[in-house]
Amino acid sequence: MSTNISSAPKKGFFEQFLLLELLKGMWLTLKYTFKPKVTVQYPLERESVHPNYRGILRVDESTCIACYLCEKICPDKCIHLEGERGYTKGKGGKYATYFYIDHARCLFCGLCEEVCPVDSIYHSNEYEAAVYNRADAVHDLRILDSGHNIVHYER
Repeated sequence: MSTNISSAPKKGFFEQFLLLELLKGMWLTLKYTFKPKVTVQYPLERESVHPNYRGILRVDESTCIACYLCEKICPDKCIHLEGERGYTKGKGGKYATYFYIDHARCLFCGLCEEVCPVDSIYHSNEYEAAVYNRADAVHDLRILDSGHNIVHYER
C-alpha cells in the first residue's frame, strides 16, 4: 500500500534568499496605502443600502384590505391580522383592525410582499432593528405604519 502525500513545493535559492513572498506582500500594502479610504464612520455616517434590500417590514394601513394572504403564505407564521367589514376611516369594504408582525421570527423571505394584491406590505430599507428582548421585536399596526423608533446604543 503506497501513500501519496504531497508536500509543499521546495523553494529555489533565489526565492528563499530574496524572500519574494515578503516583497509581494509589502508591494500590495504599498499599492493600497495611497488609495482613497472606504471606511464609513458608522454612527455618524450611514451607508446606503441596495434597492433590493429586504429590511424591516412595513404595512400601509390605508391600502390594506385584510385579505389574509400574507398571513396564510408566511412560512413561519409571524404575521397575524384581523379585519372588519364596514365604513370606517373614510373607507368602505374590508380593512385591517389588528395587525402585528413578530420580527424575531421573520425570515425576511419576501413572500408576504409578493402575494399582497394591493402592495400594502413591503420591506423598508431600515436595517437597525436590534433590541435587547424579544418582546420589542413584535410590532403592531401603529408601528408598522409609521416606523419604529431607532434606538442609538452608546457605550
